Order: sequence, then structure tokens, then C-alpha cells
Amino acid sequence: MALRLDPSPRVKVDQALHGYADGHRQLALSTGIKPADLNTLLVMSDSSGPGMRIAPAGYLTGYPLAESRVYALARTWPAPEMPRPGCVWTHTLLIDFEDIASIDNVDGLVALFKRPDAAPYTSHSTKLDLAAKHAEPTLDSSDLVLAKALLAALYGSPSRRVVARTRDGEQADRVTLRIWEQQWPRLRRSTRFCTHAAADRSIDGHSFDLQLAPLASNATKPRVIDALDADHLDVIGQAWLDTALADLAARGDGTRLFLRSAGSDIAEGRAAFAPLVEIHRILSGIDMQASTLDAAIDILDDKLGQSQARHARARVAMAGLATPSAHSDVALSFVIRNIGLVDPTILSAHGSAFGQALWERAPELLQTLGRDDKAVKTI
Repeated sequence: MALRLDPSPRVKVDQALHGYADGHRQLALSTGIKPADLNTLLVMSDSSGPGMRIAPAGYLTGYPLAESRVYALARTWPAPEMPRPGCVWTHTLLIDFEDIASIDNVDGLVALFKRPDAAPYTSHSTKLDLAAKHAEPTLDSSDLVLAKALLAALYGSPSRRVVARTRDGEQADRVTLRIWEQQWPRLRRSTRFCTHAAADRSIDGHSFDLQLAPLASNATKPRVIDALDADHLDVIGQAWLDTALADLAARGDGTRLFLRSAGSDIAEGRAAFAPLVEIHRILSGIDMQASTLDAAIDILDDKLGQSQARHARARVAMAGLATPSAHSDVALSFVIRNIGLVDPTILSAHGSAFGQALWERAPELLQTLGRDDKAVKTI
């Protein structure tokens, strides 16, 4: 059975509706939005580019509205019933940044999208009630091939914008939503994506992380300067990539639970994803060897820096504290430097054994504990 996170509390979601009324414009809005963000909403709710046929099911766009502190998740549908060719309807869900952490499964969000019928659009003018919804992921083998390429591109080259082609629009939506759902809240609320892009959707100096175009479309892949083409990426087997893909497929090994906690004090965004997944993979190993914990320490120091990732540092320190005889002096020294991050219950349970191991192997490290009264009393 797949692992489920704790049920989400009910969240209120605001919304906006854009469509044609003597031009593309806002038709409904349930909350106040800053002027600059209103303009972004207007631009992003219009068609993603000329000359692209939009399937009846539409496509998704996700991006933050930083001044209003909400994340915009939108679905855009074609509006062939309108008098002007190329018209669209766009229903945008506006999720408060603080509520992003409460949404563990995006299926409930997707269920809120509603293509409008006719004016006065009153159903799009009030807040929506988001209930917890925990459906099993439904990624088939073709989806996982695409997901692996996108994961490798997004997190293997975190400073690059990514473009790709997909089999169809529904696949693009399905895979992109699962990748967005897997991210920890701070990363999720900063990610920009579009699942049906005919042109670069970047706006006001803000680049889109991921832009997709379906193979069935008559349009070409969006032209994005210095973008990484995931379709032609050599996906070399990497342990972190396999772990992340397995979590997308089954959600069963605790990867996203670790990401959710460890990402809470990470500022690097996409650049931290692969290192954090690799640390989780190491800590989940059954046979913990000295070299493996040292590898986790190297990742923390070299790729994440010493001024953040407190949760990840605490987890690595607890692993070294619990089984000191299995680890190197490097790991023992790491535990000492980060012992203040360790949960007091864990410290109480393993402190004496750790102190004994220090006395036998590296007594000089005990001298560094003099300024931490709690640790001295326990060890």
C-alpha cells in the first residue's frame, strides 16, 4: 500500500476567471490582487501562443504571484463558441503561500477546475472549499519514461530552463502535476510550468522552469533561449534519480516526507532536490557503512552549505549518534558539531553509548562538548 501523508485540513482557495468579452479580460475574481499581479494573471490566462490547437481538455499553467503571496494554478480551454478565432477560457486557482504546505495531494485542486457556461459567472466569484483528496498516482510506463527525463533535466541541471515534447496533453498534465506535487512547499510555490506552450511563457524577467508541447500539436517546441531539451537528454543512471522516480510511481519509501521536512529551511530551490534525495537514500540504507554516512556529510557541506539544511543535518547526526561504532571519525566529528540539532529524546537514548565510543576512539572530541551543557550531561 502506498504511503499517505496526513490528511490535509480544509483549505479555502480563491479563484479568477478570464475569457473573451470584447477582448481577453478578467470576468470574475474572488479576492484582492496587487495591480502588477493582476496584469500577470491577464497575460498568463491568454492563449500560450499562436497557431497551436488546444485540446478540449485544455492545459495547465502554474506560477507564483509574489506580491499577492499566492500561487496561481490555472487550466485553459479553447473557446470555439466565441466570435473571434483563438479565444480561450482560463480558470485560475489562487492558493495562499501559507496553504501550500497543507496540500499534500493535488487531485483535489484539479477537481475544482470548472469551464464556464455563461455570464454572470457567479460560481467563479466566491472562495472554493478544498477538501483532502488522496487518490493513488496513475502514472503508466510511458508516463514514467517522460517523468524520468523531466526529473533528470529539472534537477540534474537546476539552473537551466527545460523544454520537452509529450505524447498528448493529458500526459503532460498528469506527469507535470505529480512532479510539482512531489516538491516541498517552498519549492512548489516558486516553480513555474506550462503543459502546452507554443512560445516562451517567461514574463517580467521570471523564467519558466518547465514548458511542454504535445507531439500531436502542429506547433513546434517553444523556443526558449539557453533551454535544456529533455527529449535529447542522456539519462544516465543515478541513484537519486531512481529514488525520485520510484517515489513518483508509488509514494512508498518516505522520500517526499523527508523532502517536506528537509526542504523547509532550504533556499536553493531546484538545486537542493537531488542532494536531499541522495541524503534520504543514504539514510534509508539497511547496511549503514562508514563511507556512506561520510558521503551524506560531503553532500551537506559541499552542495548545501553549512548555514542551512538544519533538518537534514539533524537526521545525519542522529544516524551517527545511534550507531557510532559503524562510522568514521569524520562522522563522529560531524555529530559533535551538530549535536545541538538532535532531538533530546534521541540524545538521551544514545548519548551514553556515543560518549563511550568517543572515549575509546577519539577522546579529544569530548573536549569540544564543553560549551554544550545538555550534551555534556547526556554523554
